[in-house]
Amino acid sequence: MIQAINKELELSPEYKQSKGTLVLDIDGTLTDPNNQYKIYQPLIETLSSFINNGGSIVISSGGTFNRINYSLILPISQNVENISLFKNSFFIIPEYGSAIYEFSEQKWVPLLEFDLPNKNRVRNILKKFTQLNQNSFIAGPSSQDRIFRQYSLGLKGLENPIKTKNYFIEKIIPKYPEIDWNNISLRVESSTIDFCHVKARKDTSLYYLLKLNPYLAKKIYGFGDNADEFAYVVPTFDVKRGESEFEEKLMPYIKTPQQKTNGEAVDEIINFLNYFSFGINGM
Repeated sequence: MIQAINKELELSPEYKQSKGTLVLDIDGTLTDPNNQYKIYQPLIETLSSFINNGGSIVISSGGTFNRINYSLILPISQNVENISLFKNSFFIIPEYGSAIYEFSEQKWVPLLEFDLPNKNRVRNILKKFTQLNQNSFIAGPSSQDRIFRQYSLGLKGLENPIKTKNYFIEKIIPKYPEIDWNNISLRVESSTIDFCHVKARKDTSLYYLLKLNPYLAKKIYGFGDNADEFAYVVPTFDVKRGESEFEEKLMPYIKTPQQKTNGEAVDEIINFLNYFSFGINGM
């Protein structure tokens, strides 16, 4: 995919000036080893320097835009030389590809949005389920929801999410034919089932962003965990397993043990960024 995008605008000024792009997941990738909801502080400083030096960053996460803004964007904005550097160099893809945000006219604006079809009706179904299953709860846009979601819905606190997903498919969905289930995807993540627009995917949203901004694809690498979807679009390093399709090119910049703690993974991202910022021959 990247090769096709590169050929389109390889002679454009933006392409020639591009210093490289990083595509980053958050949870399990950038988070502090001692606090899964906090970004590792040395990484904030390194990412800020990367932007100051002309690099571009795409955050692709299951988290909401508000959470990404609070935990990552605001801390980085306090370290960059000028907030205007975010323009054309910082993009956010929240909620598993449900939207793309760019920084324009000193504010964040959506380029693309995939909202869950029939969201209120689906939420009512989930509410009935939570009333019968005490430990479960909803992540959604309502003030009554325990966790906020803008574009999607989450059914959380499930003991066996795979079994619950099958139950929905076999028993609940057929009862509501008026809902556009063909455009709704049910995704299992830990103790959660996420109800998203079927087009909301990290890989498709990233590919759309790169088609709009081909200069981002000049030198681009991803860091994620658990086989992130955007690995279908860009070469991606699995920070937990030490596996990647470009592992040989990264050596000796990144060590690749069979299993790493989150702290080791974050340190290796920093190590890679320090080399990447200066340009790596052959990469």
